[in-house]
Amino acid sequence: MFLQKFVRLLDLDRKSHTLYQSCVFQLLAGEELHPSQLPILWTIAQTGRISQGQIAQILGVSRAAVAVSAKRMEKAGLVRREKEREDQRRTMVSLTPKGSGAAHRARACQESILARRLAGFTQEEILALLEFYERMNHNLEGYRRELEQRQEAAAPVRKKEAVC
Repeated sequence: MFLQKFVRLLDLDRKSHTLYQSCVFQLLAGEELHPSQLPILWTIAQTGRISQGQIAQILGVSRAAVAVSAKRMEKAGLVRREKEREDQRRTMVSLTPKGSGAAHRARACQESILARRLAGFTQEEILALLEFYERMNHNLEGYRRELEQRQEAAAPVRKKEAVC
């Protein structure tokens, strides 16, 4: 019985995420922005000017993934990338006016979807849901750190990566 409810939770979580992504795709159809780029866009919007390596660290993704997305976003005119003067290995990223507008519109889309998603919930239910998500994320952050430590311990010594 418990296992069936656990599987149901996984299915509902996946379906909710899929529906959310579908709504984001539809609402951002006119933008030169892929939904997977939103976390990068919002990270830059919050910090102003930031290195690609810092974005990767904040989002918990690879530097290569950020570099590829940032290059595409630059091509679309959403961000400006430039080498740092003090350290040419480091690529700094900032929003262009077009990127700032896209970030604002994308945030409005996200808020619209969230409002629809939570329609009919009481304030108490929303607060409980928020607490559940905070606890789940805390659990997963700890697990991710544990997995990273295992991977580091098992990995052979490598050359130090260049700073993005």
